[in-house]
Amino acid sequence: DDIPAKQGTLDFLHQKSSEGCRMCIFTTSERQCVESAMKRLGVYDCFEKIFTVYDIGINKRHKESYEKICELMGFEPKETWVYEDVIHGVQSAKAAGCKVAAVYDEDSAHLWEEIRKLSDKEIVDRFW
Repeated sequence: DDIPAKQGTLDFLHQKSSEGCRMCIFTTSERQCVESAMKRLGVYDCFEKIFTVYDIGINKRHKESYEKICELMGFEPKETWVYEDVIHGVQSAKAAGCKVAAVYDEDSAHLWEEIRKLSDKEIVDRFW
């Protein structure tokens, strides 16, 4: 109920959705929490599907998790952007052949330089 969106995220999601970009969520959070947050923030309808690590049975520490999400969505990994804020997610998405946009998060600040170097682009203070 109290987690805010990162600055610029909501506009970014609405813009991409209006452009016809197909998007999904892949999360380690519980589905109910994610659905509630996305509805509260007004971006639930921007996403085709929400996948949790519990749904697919593979966590984000394995490239197969991102490969599975791409397969389920009909995405080509090399044409898929993953927005990620944890090092193991960045590593696995890259290993799966996806492009990665590193999203800065205070919880991963101590690993930011490594996250940044592995990624194709970075988002530090706001989405644009």
